[in-house]
Amino acid sequence: MKRLLCITSQGVEETDPSFLWFYNWIFKPLYRRLYADMKRSEEYLLSAGDIDWTVVRPTALTDNAPRGKYRVSPRFAPHGGLSIARGDVAHFIVNQLPEKTYIHGTPTLAD
Repeated sequence: MKRLLCITSQGVEETDPSFLWFYNWIFKPLYRRLYADMKRSEEYLLSAGDIDWTVVRPTALTDNAPRGKYRVSPRFAPHGGLSIARGDVAHFIVNQLPEKTYIHGTPTLAD
C-alpha cells in the first residue's frame, strides 16, 4: 500500500456553506490563483489509482498551542469552525497514517 497525506485548504471547496460573506467576497478572490493550484493537485490525485491518498483541508491556521481536541468533517468545515492550531493539524496527520477512515477523502479540520 502506498500512502500519501497532503494539505490544501478549506478554501479549495467552492460551495462550503460555512464560508462567511466577507471571506467569499474579499479574501477568496485574493487567493484565487493559490486555490486553483490546490484544486489542480487534488484533481491529479483522483487519477492516482494506486495510492491511498488523503487531502487534509484545515481552516485558517494559527500559532496557538495545540489542544489535542479538534473537529473533523468529511468535506465542509465543521459548523462554526474558523481556525485550527498547526500542532493539531500535525496531530491529525500523524494519526491518519495507519488509518483508512479518510482514504480518498478530504477531511476538513477546525477547533
